[in-house]
Amino acid sequence: MPPVKQTIVKKVVRKKKTKAKKTAKIIYPSTATAVDFFTEYGKKNPETRVLISTDFGDMEIELFKDTPIHRASFIYLVKEGCFDMAGFYRIIEDFVIQAGRSDLESLAAFKNLRKNYKIPPEFRKNHVHKRGTVAAARDWTYNPSKLSTAFEFYILVGTDDYTHIDGEHTIFGRVVKGMSTADKISRVKTAADDWPLKDVNMKVKVIR
Repeated sequence: MPPVKQTIVKKVVRKKKTKAKKTAKIIYPSTATAVDFFTEYGKKNPETRVLISTDFGDMEIELFKDTPIHRASFIYLVKEGCFDMAGFYRIIEDFVIQAGRSDLESLAAFKNLRKNYKIPPEFRKNHVHKRGTVAAARDWTYNPSKLSTAFEFYILVGTDDYTHIDGEHTIFGRVVKGMSTADKISRVKTAADDWPLKDVNMKVKVIR
């Protein structure tokens, strides 16, 4: 009887195909989506206190809950580091200090990614312009809806009657600590266009 031939079977090991990991798509707000975007963002980010630090001292800001879109937008911009690239660029002694601009290309790129979005006004009769008011800047031309410029805000340091601008800018917060810092900033030397001769930079963080 002839010997039985042994058949060697090679086991083929098939490599498992690994699925490429999908990176989460970053969604940026725009003017058209601002209300929906910040309504949802506000639910997950309920903070109402931020700290603005400058070379002149600190200011603690309380953000109002009854202006929810402005509050959520401001918290968003703080957490994204927007204001750390900006400074106080319009300063009028004993009247107002306005922040949110700089010459940095990184800030321009940041705003462009978010299409320089604007926010619908949230006027409230219980919020009036007075010393310590924090409000949103806005364009006065070609802006019949009085949309707020999300990236710029101002703090009133004066004590005059400002009722003529109630209902023109959304008031969304107030300074609760550090008005002396705002006063110091309001007295820096400026050029004819109210831009400070020496940059007044800031660092902003959420504290609670």
